[in-house]
Amino acid sequence: MTAGSDGAARPEPPRSADRESRGGRAPSPQPRAAGVLGRVLIGTLVWTIGAVAVSRPPGTAWAVELPADYLAVRQAFLREDFARAADLARTFLAAHPEAAEVPRVWLWFALSLDRLDRVGESLRALAALKARLPAEDALWPETVFWEADVSRRAFQMLRAKTAYEELIRRHPKSSWASQARLGLGRVFLHQQDFRAAAEHFHGVAAAHAYGRAFEAYVRSANDSAPPLPGARSTTTAGSGHAPARCQTGPSAIATSTVRRGTRNASSGP
Repeated sequence: MTAGSDGAARPEPPRSADRESRGGRAPSPQPRAAGVLGRVLIGTLVWTIGAVAVSRPPGTAWAVELPADYLAVRQAFLREDFARAADLARTFLAAHPEAAEVPRVWLWFALSLDRLDRVGESLRALAALKARLPAEDALWPETVFWEADVSRRAFQMLRAKTAYEELIRRHPKSSWASQARLGLGRVFLHQQDFRAAAEHFHGVAAAHAYGRAFEAYVRSANDSAPPLPGARSTTTAGSGHAPARCQTGPSAIATSTVRRGTRNASSGP
C-alpha cells in the first residue's frame, strides 16, 4: 500500500506489471530447473562410469592396460626368439606374480624351454601351471595338451597318454580335444597298437573331414611339433601336413609355426 497526495492509502501495482510497463519480463524458473537437471545427469554419468570400473570382473584388462614387459614376452615368443622369451617371461613372473597375464606368460615360458630342448624344465613348468589353473579355466585344456605333447615327443608315453586322456575326458568338445585324439593315436602307433591308433585317427578324420590332407598327415614320417599358440598353417603341396586347428587366447595374435625332427630319447628329464 502507498499513500497518495491526499494521504489516502492506495494499493501497489503488481511488480510483474511494473516490469512489463518498463519493457521487462518476469524471471522464468526454467533456466534454473535446466541447470539442476544438467548437474543430476552429469552426476549420474560419473557414478555409472565408476560403477562399471569397480564391477569389472577380476582378471580382465583393457587392451591399453597390457604391461610393456608382457608385450615384450609375447613379441619375443611369436618371433621364435625362445631364449629371449624365456628370460623375459621369468622376469615378468617374478615381477608380477598376481597379474592377470601370468598364466599365458607361464605357458609361453614352458613352451620356450621345450623349443630350447630343456624338456625337463618345460614339463615341470607345465605341471606347475596345470596345478595352478582350475579345470574350468579356458587355458587349462591347452596347458594339458602341451604337457601331453611335450611328453610324447620326449618318449614319456605313459605320461603323454594320461594327459591326453584327461583332456579328452574333461573337455571333449574343446578344439584341443581333437589334437589330443591325434596325439593319443600316435602314442598307440609307438606302442604298435595299430587298431587303437586307427580308431583315433579315423574318428578325428570323420569329425573334421580332413580327407586326403589328413591321410597325408597320418602317413607322414616327420614327427613335427604342432603349431605354437597363435599359429595358423595351411596345407602346402607335398608337405603332408593338415591345417592346424589349434585355438588360443586373445593375446596370441600373430602367426608362427615351429617344426622340428624327432627328439632323441636321451633328451628327456
